Amino acid sequence: MIPNPYEQKQSPEGIILDILSRKPGITSKEAYDFFKDKYELGMSIQGFYKIIRKLLNDRVIAKTDGRLSLYSAWVNNLMKFAKQASLTHLDPNASPVTIILEEGERKVFELDSPVEMSTFWDHALLMVAYYYKDGVQDIDKNAYSKNFYSWIQLLRTSDEIQLVNLYSDLAMEWSMASGSHTFLNKTALSQLTDDNFHFTLYNKLSGYGEGSDNFHVTVIGDFVFETKLPNYIFKMVQEKFESVRSIAEFNPKEMQTIIHQPGKTTLTISRDRSRAETVRNEIKALFPKNS
Repeated sequence: MIPNPYEQKQSPEGIILDILSRKPGITSKEAYDFFKDKYELGMSIQGFYKIIRKLLNDRVIAKTDGRLSLYSAWVNNLMKFAKQASLTHLDPNASPVTIILEEGERKVFELDSPVEMSTFWDHALLMVAYYYKDGVQDIDKNAYSKNFYSWIQLLRTSDEIQLVNLYSDLAMEWSMASGSHTFLNKTALSQLTDDNFHFTLYNKLSGYGEGSDNFHVTVIGDFVFETKLPNYIFKMVQEKFESVRSIAEFNPKEMQTIIHQPGKTTLTISRDRSRAETVRNEIKALFPKNS
């Protein structure tokens, strides 16, 4: 019911709650007018009022003098839940999986598909970002990424938008250097429009990733995150990136099917200050001097 930023299509209840969170004190008719613009599947006003009645009965929303708002007790309980969840899930020390390593340590995580790896990848990045939030001061805490094909940004766009927004909340910049000059790669990177996201397309690969197009590395502080696709999945992704020339030729569902295929996909996390600095400087060097 709570609006989910990762859903491609929000539930009717989620849309209503999102509207009331932004516009308290509106009438049911005004809420319906806003709802129609957001709910692509369409719904009669009778169906809309039925959902409103259920939310009222469940004490999720309140109605006073004909005007709707979120129910204060529900909001208070939601805030308590969010506070508890942040303590148990955003605290790196409370994570059930050890992500915050000691200098010189390295861990390899094996996931069942590229999609599962991508989800865990974002989680691990944020754990380290939060670790540095109030921690070590004498280190670059921004994120630096390097790849050849930006398949994660193309096919997990909503996740990546959320990630860059969270980086912004933590006062972090994200710089990404990508090697493919194909239509899909340029399209993928153009989806992230936040001021704290910067990307460049490099022409010649040297240093990290040299000799292979199948890699993705991100550095935050002393931590290095590395992954690559299973070879048979990478070949399918590569074929799509190299063959699609326009948005009319792009079939998102087909590519989603590819990255959802089962295939052991590893994420390697290491903490190595010297190596992190080397990779970070390589990525910085790929950006134009005046950027």
